[in-house]
Amino acid sequence: LLVGLVQGNLYHHWYHWLDKWYPGKDPRTVLKKILADEAIASPTFGVSFFLASGTLEMKPLLVSLREFAYKYPRVYLMDLCIWPPTMYLNFLFVPGQYRVLVVNCANILWTAFLSFVKHAQHEVGPTGLVFEELVPFGRERLFGEVDRLLAEGETWPVVSRSHGVVVRSRFSQEYRRSLYFAKAVMPAKPKQMLDVFWKDGLDIPKWNPTALAVEVVKVDFLDLDDQTRITWQSTKAQVAGLIGSRDFVNLNFWRSSGEGTIDIVYSNATWPGMNGASGMRFSPLPGGKECTMTWVFNANMDFSAFIPNGILTRVIPSSLIDYLGHLRKNVSR
Repeated sequence: LLVGLVQGNLYHHWYHWLDKWYPGKDPRTVLKKILADEAIASPTFGVSFFLASGTLEMKPLLVSLREFAYKYPRVYLMDLCIWPPTMYLNFLFVPGQYRVLVVNCANILWTAFLSFVKHAQHEVGPTGLVFEELVPFGRERLFGEVDRLLAEGETWPVVSRSHGVVVRSRFSQEYRRSLYFAKAVMPAKPKQMLDVFWKDGLDIPKWNPTALAVEVVKVDFLDLDDQTRITWQSTKAQVAGLIGSRDFVNLNFWRSSGEGTIDIVYSNATWPGMNGASGMRFSPLPGGKECTMTWVFNANMDFSAFIPNGILTRVIPSSLIDYLGHLRKNVSR
C-alpha cells in the first residue's frame, strides 16, 4: 500500500510529462520515451520500492540504500528484458489516458518479482533459532571444516604471489565456487594476532580501508563464552562500485593449541549470506617474534552476472594480498 501511494502519483505525472516532451507515436519518438523511461523512471521507482519497503521493515535509511545498491543491478537486468517491449506496445498503441492503467497491470507481476529479489536472501537477524542452532553446534563443525580446508589449501595451485604473500585457489564442487588460500609471515606472535581480531576487533576499520564498521552483537538469551562472538561488519564498495557495500553478521570462534598455534574461524550467520566456513591459523616461528598466517577464504561473491569470471579471479587474489599487507603494517606498528 505504501509503495503504491508513493509510486501511483509519480506514474500519473511521469507519463503525462513524457507525452508533453515527446509528442507523437512514430517509432523514433517511442524509442526516445523508452530511453527516458529506462534512464530516469526505472531507477527512481526502483529506489522508492526499496526505501518504502525498508521503512515498513523499520530499517535505517542507510541500510535500505545499501540493499538497493547491492540488489538493483540484477533487478535492472530483468527490467531491460521486461519493460522496454511492454512500454513500446504501450506508447505505440495505448491512448495516453490509459497508459498508467497498463503499467499498473504489468506492475502486479513486476512487484511480485521485486519482492522475490528483495527477500531471496532472507534477513534473519541476531535473534531466534538461527543463533540457538549455530552456537551450540557450530563450533566443532566450523573448526573441523576449516581444518580440512587449511590442509587442502597447501596443495592448491598458486594463482598469485606478491609482497611475501602466496595465494592458492581451486574450484570446489561442494561449494560450487572458487576457494582461496593465502599464506604469509606476520611480524607478531600468535597471541598478538588474536588481539588484533578479538580484543581490538572493533578497530579493524582503522587499518582495513575496505571496512566501514565492526560491532559486537549482544544476544541476551545466549550465554556466549569468551571464545565465541557474534559480530556485525559493513564493507565499502569495491572494484569501482561493481561489488557494492555489504553487511555481514558473522559467528566467530577461536582456540589455542599446546604448541602455541591459534585458530580463528568464522561463518556468516545472516543477510546477505555470503561466507561459508572460513578461518585463519597463526603458527609460531622459531625466535618467537613472528608467526605464519594461513587463511582460507570461502565466500560466495555471486557477481558472475556483472563481473566476468576472468576478472574476478584476478581481483580476489589481489584484494587478499592487499588485505594482508594492511594487516602486516598494523601489527608492525
